[in-house]
Amino acid sequence: MGVESDPKISRTEMVAERILNLISKGVLKEGDKIPSIRQLSKELNVSINTVKDAYWKLESRNYIVAVPQSGFYVKKQARPLHESG
Repeated sequence: MGVESDPKISRTEMVAERILNLISKGVLKEGDKIPSIRQLSKELNVSINTVKDAYWKLESRNYIVAVPQSGFYVKKQARPLHESG
């Protein structure tokens, strides 16, 4: 699968955008568990640190929430950046 290379956008941003796209398309809904850091790292062929950084970025923007010893989940009322309202 992998993440396409774009010199203007970091891999972290590309991973974050991929998750946001899944949320905006309804593939991932409020309360859904998102793939583990290791799982997504393998699927996208990127480093674990890249996925961690993307998840932390999404968490700081209130799109996902970390639940200790459980994983990351789509936060209620999460709205991707490109949606308005």
